[in-house]
Amino acid sequence: MGHIKFFMDEKSKQEQPSKDLKNNERKSAINKEIKKKKAMLPSGIDNFYNLVTHRNPEGNPYLFVDKSLFIKEFISAGDSISLITRPRRFGKTLTLSMLQHFLAPEVNEKSTKGLFDGLKISKHPEIMAYQGQYPVIFLTLKEIRGRNFEEAFARFKPQIRCLFEVHNYLLKSQKVTNTQKNYTKNY
Repeated sequence: MGHIKFFMDEKSKQEQPSKDLKNNERKSAINKEIKKKKAMLPSGIDNFYNLVTHRNPEGNPYLFVDKSLFIKEFISAGDSISLITRPRRFGKTLTLSMLQHFLAPEVNEKSTKGLFDGLKISKHPEIMAYQGQYPVIFLTLKEIRGRNFEEAFARFKPQIRCLFEVHNYLLKSQKVTNTQKNYTKNY
């Protein structure tokens, strides 16, 4: 589905293994490239911005599989509800973080402009028109744990408060009714 992309120069990209190799040979060639470029798997990184802009502790880029065409599939589908099911540690949070960074003009007070330059999605101007155009409410439940409902709910409340703070600019919007504004003040 995706292809391996190193955030390096054009010469490095040309040195990637040929797709004509058999599977085992290709895997071996990819592993050699990873070791040669000293790229590391981004284990535990679930923020798209951090993945594409930061380096690992040795100063090398993280290995990145370009799954940005997921955004095209998501937008083109036009579904009112999407359910994304995958096993644990399969990249669900990172994929949704990528979608958040694509749609929102900024995330954590950092501009998202230019984050998708050079990725597969950038070759689709009709989809790139959506980039940075929408406020996005991003909520992950992966850290919500508790021995019972009350404990889990107590850990959930701060996340909701934080979302209200991040998106408090919407209270100034003409699109939000006074009733909705008053409702949010209770939190």
